[in-house]
Amino acid sequence: MARFPGTEVPTNKEGWQPGDVARGRRSRAADAQGLADRRGVVVQVRQGHVRLVLEPGSGGIWVANELLIPAEGLDDAELDVLRQVVTRLGGLRLEHEEGDLLTIYCGDVRAEDLDAVRALLGPRLVSMEVAPEGVHELAVRLHLRSTGTDDDPAST
Repeated sequence: MARFPGTEVPTNKEGWQPGDVARGRRSRAADAQGLADRRGVVVQVRQGHVRLVLEPGSGGIWVANELLIPAEGLDDAELDVLRQVVTRLGGLRLEHEEGDLLTIYCGDVRAEDLDAVRALLGPRLVSMEVAPEGVHELAVRLHLRSTGTDDDPAST
């Protein structure tokens, strides 16, 4: 069956969406994967799994739905900014590329959402590029200044 633009819904059978905050269950299976009680941001969904970013700057890991529960808030401010960016852009998936380049794939993007992302990232944002990606998506590429470098005004 063909899909039409705008009909794709970025949720899975458990209702997870990109931008959701998830916490690893307190179970042996979650503990074995180092997830028990850890919080992260969902950045991509599949039917039975989500890709979860637990640490800023990482590409995330794929986790089975049953190992996660919804959580309120994040302990890491940088992860919370990432969550807000993904949510504001209506991100479908996020890729962390070489260095500090993030690409968020999404449907349509409004100018006010791009302005809000600029405000959220502040001086960390070096550049932002919006380009078509495939037939039905846009890629928002965010080149960020590394935290803790001499170029970062917040590190002085």
